[in-house]
Amino acid sequence: SDPHGCSQRFHTSTTLRVRMADNSDDDSSVDPRFKSAVVEQADWKDYVNSGKKKEKGGNGEDKGLAKYMEKILEKRLVFHKDIWPSLEGKIGNGTSDLTTEGFLWCTPDNLSLEELSTRVKKRKKRWKSEGDSMKKPYLKAKKAKIKEEKRLETLKKKREVLAENRKQMNERIQRERSETKHSQQQKRLWFQEWYQNYLYRSKRAKKIEKSVKKSLKKSGNAICTLYCVGFPEDYSRDKAQILMERYSGFRNLTFQKKPERPPIVFARFNTIDDSTKCLASLHGLKVEDNKIRVTFAKYELPDKS
Repeated sequence: SDPHGCSQRFHTSTTLRVRMADNSDDDSSVDPRFKSAVVEQADWKDYVNSGKKKEKGGNGEDKGLAKYMEKILEKRLVFHKDIWPSLEGKIGNGTSDLTTEGFLWCTPDNLSLEELSTRVKKRKKRWKSEGDSMKKPYLKAKKAKIKEEKRLETLKKKREVLAENRKQMNERIQRERSETKHSQQQKRLWFQEWYQNYLYRSKRAKKIEKSVKKSLKKSGNAICTLYCVGFPEDYSRDKAQILMERYSGFRNLTFQKKPERPPIVFARFNTIDDSTKCLASLHGLKVEDNKIRVTFAKYELPDKS
């Protein structure tokens, strides 16, 4: 970048020393930002093309180039514009303590403080009147800098928004994963419980089936007869007859009653299917607050009406 607008006159072949205003060799009070400041020497080709002749001095310096540089510096005096207000009243009032103000320029060594003061005043006047050729590029660079700062601030805010959105998205994903994991665990537990119940029911059903087959094998002629107990003591034969007639396939029954003992009923059916259905329905049935217990008969009793 070229904040001082010197790119058209200066190039990188050699450098011209930059001095402080009081010509002092002591730079202890110089702002560190300005210690490394250099201004490039005028382009030799511009000097030759200007039609001026070279004038060699006794010390080997080009006096014509020095005069040419001085003329350039009348138009382009380099200074730090951010501290310009602090220089008001300092130039031309007899003081030479300008090092603390950080005022920089490039000029021949023989420029006096009064000449510098005059040039600074002219420079300030041109700057205020907007007739300075350096003001336009300076303001342009300043606007560009402000625009760049705004752009960077906008990018920073966008990055913050993206980071927040990313954080919320990650939290939502983690929450959904946790919920899914919990749901899968619940389903797994439910299936395990259901499977255990299924195994228990299957095992119990096989055990009952085996017991029924064993009873049927031992019953002989009583293959279609049910053995029923658990009736109340005052339960009569007629009531038992009415109860058994509700079931299809019922043929007849045998009613046994001993004193002070509940009765025992043998109910006969036409087929094994009829007796099995009656057993499934009648077992556990409540009759006058008593539960009836039913099983297949192991032996057959004669029918005594």
